[in-house]
Amino acid sequence: MAFQLSPGVLVKEVDLTSVVPAVASTIGAFVGNFQWGPVDEITTVSSENNLVDRFFKPNNDTFVDFYTAASFLAYGNNLKLVRAVGDAARNAVASGTAIVVDNEDDYDLNHSTGSGTNGMWQLSIQAL
Repeated sequence: MAFQLSPGVLVKEVDLTSVVPAVASTIGAFVGNFQWGPVDEITTVSSENNLVDRFFKPNNDTFVDFYTAASFLAYGNNLKLVRAVGDAARNAVASGTAIVVDNEDDYDLNHSTGSGTNGMWQLSIQAL
């Protein structure tokens, strides 16, 4: 409510109690289905833009998990996120049956030589 005490002096009250600060001490954890990103690896996400950079925009299969994580990030900036994938996730191969490379550690330990059925197209999953 604004009112004047004397000519030319305006007193105005501003209520800022509805503002929720993004506090780094608020830590959340979430496991979800996302289009891209490291699998079975804890990734710290600090904003919705960071979420999109690492795990891509939502599609018809991933929108529920994406918006759940994005909702938390609207109030905090420290989300520990793990991407879970089912049997349908596969990486590209030159020939044979495609396999799953979960994350960079899995690639380095099990697939980096490109031998066996991996072929020349087996590439590392890089954390964005």
